[in-house]
Amino acid sequence: MKSYIVFTYCLSAIQIFSVAQSVGIGTGAPSDALHVISAANDDALRVQVGTATKLRVLNNGGTSLGTNNVAGTPANGLYVQGNTGLGINSPTDKLAVGGDVNITGQIKTNGVAGTAGSVLVSNGNGTMSWADPGQYKNYASYPTPGFHSWTVPAGVTQIMVEVWGAGGGGGITNGGGGGGYIKFYRSVTENQVLEFTVGLGGQGVSTTGANPSSGGYSEFPFENGIYTAYGGSAGNVGFSGQASVSNGNRAIARYGTAAEAKETFYMPISATVYAQKIIYGKGGASEGNPYGGGNGCIVTQNTTTNAYIDISLARDGLQPGGGGGGAPGINQPVLLGGGKGGDGLVIIYW
Repeated sequence: MKSYIVFTYCLSAIQIFSVAQSVGIGTGAPSDALHVISAANDDALRVQVGTATKLRVLNNGGTSLGTNNVAGTPANGLYVQGNTGLGINSPTDKLAVGGDVNITGQIKTNGVAGTAGSVLVSNGNGTMSWADPGQYKNYASYPTPGFHSWTVPAGVTQIMVEVWGAGGGGGITNGGGGGGYIKFYRSVTENQVLEFTVGLGGQGVSTTGANPSSGGYSEFPFENGIYTAYGGSAGNVGFSGQASVSNGNRAIARYGTAAEAKETFYMPISATVYAQKIIYGKGGASEGNPYGGGNGCIVTQNTTTNAYIDISLARDGLQPGGGGGGAPGINQPVLLGGGKGGDGLVIIYW
């Protein structure tokens, strides 16, 4: 039979009982090495270092560790001031775990749980969000030149955008330049309205000699400004379109290609007669549309009589951003015009 020695100390209103190896505070029958029972509305435990409270067990069942957080400690929960290391010495984060973590519930970021198939990704600015690894399965295409607006659908927080500037119109000898291109990612909020512009393809040199025009620019708003894909230059210059952003900052930028030069070939018609074939400059292309530049006029004529054997007209550039083909101009017996530049394009993916 075990023997028990019971000591009762009366310190103010606190009763401390020592029973063999157990100590009870507020109980005469401690069930553990230290067993504390407080009144229903009293806090059970408070530990101070000097005048600073480092541990407090509140009457709502919550525990504040490292500070006296009376109002903010959750009921039956734990509030920790400072970093916590589980198997980690000197943790530098709010929670550092040296080992495996087994989670049976949900992981939330900013109070939001992921949906089926989503993954947790960094937004690159110190925050995390859920994303569908198969995102950008939906898109809206805007091929018509002019002003447009698009409303962000519910639940969408990031989009990818492709923007093409329009191609330049074909001029005398030279085709028009290809339009510039930008691809970028940006954050959005649902129901946000985004306004943007799609460029108009430039007109080719007319059969009356009117000058060709450059392609129009396309632009789309970024978080802190506007990204612009410029149109290709008119065929009297034939330079390619550019972009207003350098590569980086979640963006890719590409210039369109310049128009091709005129080429001349000779071929025998007979032993003494030759034909001259002139292929006028093909229009430049844009990113993702390598065959979008329109072919230039092709003129074949007898070099002895100057009679025309065959003539093909300049072709328009293809959308998006292809430059129009070049033409001989009005100094030919047949008045030939340059090809129209391909219109710009904006595609939004989400």
